[in-house]
Amino acid sequence: MDSRSRYEYWTDTQVRHITADRPDAAQRKDFRARITSLATATMEVHYAEMDAFSATRTQRDIRTVPSEELALFFLFEGSLQARQGDYQASSIGPDDFYLYDACRPQRLEFSRSRLIQFDLSRERLNAVCGGRAPAPGAVTDALRRSGLTPMLRLHLRQFPHAYYALSPQEHMVMQSATESLILTVISAALMSDSDATATSLRLAEAGRRYIHLHLDNPEFDIAAMVRHLGCSRAALYRAFKLAGVPVAAYLREQRLQKLHQMLRNPWETRPIAALAPLCGLYDIPNVNQMFRRRFGVSPSHVRQHETKRAVT
Repeated sequence: MDSRSRYEYWTDTQVRHITADRPDAAQRKDFRARITSLATATMEVHYAEMDAFSATRTQRDIRTVPSEELALFFLFEGSLQARQGDYQASSIGPDDFYLYDACRPQRLEFSRSRLIQFDLSRERLNAVCGGRAPAPGAVTDALRRSGLTPMLRLHLRQFPHAYYALSPQEHMVMQSATESLILTVISAALMSDSDATATSLRLAEAGRRYIHLHLDNPEFDIAAMVRHLGCSRAALYRAFKLAGVPVAAYLREQRLQKLHQMLRNPWETRPIAALAPLCGLYDIPNVNQMFRRRFGVSPSHVRQHETKRAVT
C-alpha cells in the first residue's frame, strides 16, 4: 500500500465510532500500524501496534452515530492522553488502563503505542457495577489502587502470545475467561472504594442541588459553593468527577438547558440577551456559540421553531 494511504486506511477501517484527526505531514508521509483481531459472535479483542494519532467523539457524533461500544484499553507501550468532555486530560501510560465508552464525548491522543483493546458487554459491566457503566476516569483510578490489578496485567500481557499457540476453540474460551476476569477485577476495585464513593456521590448530589438553586445568582462561584457544602474545592471536584461530569461542565449544561427550556416557551418574548443572564449566562457574545455547540442549532432557531409550532 502507498505510504500516503496508510493513515486513511487505518482510520477508515480500524477506528470505529470516533472521528480521527486529519493527517499531519508526518502521517501523510509515513504512517505504520498493524492489528490482530479475534472475534466471536459476542466479543472482540484487538492487539494493535500503531504510530501516533488522535481522535474525537463529540455530543453531535453521539446523537447522529449512536453506539453502545464499550472497551478496555491496556497499554503495553506508549501513552494516551484522554479527555472526557471537559475533564482535565488523564495521562495513561504503560501497564495502565482506560475504559472507552462510545456513549460519552471524549478525545483520545495516542503516542506511538502497543496496546490491547478488549470489547466488553455493556450489560454485564452494568450488572457488576450497580446498573450503570462507571466513568472512564473512575475505572482507571480504581484499577491503579487495586491489589488485584497486577494479576490482570499479568494475564493481559500473555494474551497476544497465547493467541498464536491456541486453537480457535481455545481462543473462545480464553476470550470469555478474560472478559470475566476484567469485569470481576473492575467490580472489586470499585467496591474497595465503596465508602469513599458513597460519600463523594452524596457530596456531588448536594452540589447539584446547590447549583439548581443558584443558577441565576450573579454572585455564584465555586468558592461560595464549597463554603456552603463544608468541603474543600478538591473534594468537590473529585466528587463530580466520580459522578461522571466535572463541576464546570455540569454548571454550564444546566444553564444551557434552562435557556433552552425558556426559549421553547412560545409566550416568552423577552430578547435572548435578556434571558441568558436569568440562566447565569453572562458572557453574551459566547452564548450563541455555546448553545449551538450543545444543541446543534442557534437559540434563535429554537425560538422560531417553537413559535411556528404554537401558531400551527
